[in-house]
Amino acid sequence: MSDTSFSSSKTHSSIKKLETKPEWLQWIRDINSWCLQNDHDVAAPVVVPAILLGVQTAAATAAHAALFAAYTVEFNKWMRSQLKAVDGIRNRCGKRAFGYIESPVYDTDRIGAITKLEEKYKPSGDAIFNQLNTHYDEINLDDYSNVTEYIDAFTSAIAELKEINVDVTASEPRTINHFINGLGPAFSSWETSFNQQHKKFGAAPATLDDVMESANIEADKNLGGHKSTALMAKRVAAAHALLATSSTASSTTNSNGKRPYSGDRENGSHRNKPICNTCKNTPGADHRHLHKKCWIDYPHLKTEWETANPEQAVARNARILAQGRTDPTVRLATVNGPAPVVARMLIRGAASRAGSEFR
Repeated sequence: MSDTSFSSSKTHSSIKKLETKPEWLQWIRDINSWCLQNDHDVAAPVVVPAILLGVQTAAATAAHAALFAAYTVEFNKWMRSQLKAVDGIRNRCGKRAFGYIESPVYDTDRIGAITKLEEKYKPSGDAIFNQLNTHYDEINLDDYSNVTEYIDAFTSAIAELKEINVDVTASEPRTINHFINGLGPAFSSWETSFNQQHKKFGAAPATLDDVMESANIEADKNLGGHKSTALMAKRVAAAHALLATSSTASSTTNSNGKRPYSGDRENGSHRNKPICNTCKNTPGADHRHLHKKCWIDYPHLKTEWETANPEQAVARNARILAQGRTDPTVRLATVNGPAPVVARMLIRGAASRAGSEFR
């Protein structure tokens, strides 16, 4: 069966299944709209009358046969349409409602199926007035995805009340205020502007249609602004996500693949920023580690790390080479020997023009 869109941008599958009496009004409105959009509400073709006695000539009989053949074709099309309509109605019924029209007698009787369901589910008397009036009182833009849907629902609520002889538009200014209040605070600036340009009383007062049209135009203007704002917000969110990812990655490992220092667990210290004095006094060296992990004073640690992480070691060396720097751990290897302290200081001083961090 066709899933053609209809009023309020709904489809057949979006119609809520009929389960209880409070759902009837919305359900029958949606079903009737779906039938209208799919031409299931078209009346049956007119039956071809029989040839009158006394005029049953050969020509009349031939003409009647042609008319009847055309009628048969149209009638079969109509029956097929009604079969689809009833199938669609049954599909949007809950288990109990489906049971009421499950009988084959309703297979091609769309009106009969709806009449049967109306008998079981349509509210009556005070119950229907209370339901419709509550719906009208509480209707607002927040319950709909856009202003167009809100306008359609507001108009439908008025029409439903008129069906039971309740005309809420008798005082149009009150109806206009009710519609505007339902738009919410987002339209407060528009309301001020509208009230300055239109009157609700006196000569040529504003009508409900005027208000609805103006609100729709305002919504279209805001939609363009919201799209730009949404795009900017999306870009900002992406930037924050990238920063968060970078921050997480840098807090997990450093450029050498090592985890950052989180305190000297051996001596009970909980300092956040350990400092290696040897590397601190070495230009171009990264001093953010414990001295016992220093590659300058303990070169074997570097060898062990390069053995365990060959790919990272190659990348590190390539990065240093690309930056035109010399690896401080290589340049100062002699410092780690049994040279006098003064000699070690002199050697380190000679490297005072080294660049940035080496790890």
